[in-house]
Amino acid sequence: MQSHFENINNVKSEFLIRYKHPYIDEVLYDQVFVEDYMWYIYKLVDQQDHIIADALVNMQVSLNVHDIVDQHFNESSSQEELKDNQLKVLLGDYHSSLFYKLLSNAELTNALYHFLPYIKRINEYKVDLLHKQFTPNEWVEQVINVYSHLFYGIANYYEIESYEDSWLPEIQSKILSLHNYLPWFTQLINNQQNEIKQVIEQR
Repeated sequence: MQSHFENINNVKSEFLIRYKHPYIDEVLYDQVFVEDYMWYIYKLVDQQDHIIADALVNMQVSLNVHDIVDQHFNESSSQEELKDNQLKVLLGDYHSSLFYKLLSNAELTNALYHFLPYIKRINEYKVDLLHKQFTPNEWVEQVINVYSHLFYGIANYYEIESYEDSWLPEIQSKILSLHNYLPWFTQLINNQQNEIKQVIEQR
């Protein structure tokens, strides 16, 4: 049987067939499911561990959704804005729960506990982005950490010896090339457009 890891063009459609929330419009997934990025998760994970791959992609979808939740909405926000925000929170929590459900049901608790510290560290990188001051170079490096740290978890879980030399530069290059589609990069560019774009182009 052909693995769904093999064709980048099928990653999103096949994922949505299995895991799309039934009440959420597919349009919302367009904001958070970046096929080229998710494909690297499937590519790095051993094909026999398709459950782990699907669990990790569900978690990455959750992380991306929570990044586009409006943290500043209040009572003056319109009903439409409130509804949109609530749907995003629901979607993020839904895909996070699938990460736990898939690994628990498959009795892959070793994988579950392995990846939790990496997910925690990703969220710590995000907190730093919100509350610390960085130079443009440091901003970009921090965002690369947000989007590459889960791959460190995969490399360590599967003991991929060539990761640092072969995979990491390719993944970092891909992350930079997708800066228009990844939430943290779009936020940075909106705030410091010229400086951030210059750093990305130089790298």
